[in-house]
Amino acid sequence: MADIDLGQRLCEDLGGLWRQVGTLTRAVTVFDVRFDRIDADIATLKADVAVLKTDVAELKTDVAGLKTDVAGLKTDVAGLKTDAGPRQSP
Repeated sequence: MADIDLGQRLCEDLGGLWRQVGTLTRAVTVFDVRFDRIDADIATLKADVAVLKTDVAELKTDVAGLKTDVAGLKTDVAGLKTDAGPRQSP
């Protein structure tokens, strides 16, 4: 009778171990899927950052052009003031 109890306990223990292995295998699969999603999100974010860097560079170029235009306008306005001379009251 003792052999039956030991055999039954061994079968139950082995069955429990295999259930745990199955649970761990599913958990690893879930982790793998989540890590793959994270990797995809990181790749997307890197691409977005690259686009933003390009946009910022373009914006800097545009601002530099505006600064040049404003400097030219200031020069033109100063020239107009000089050409108009002092204002006289009526």
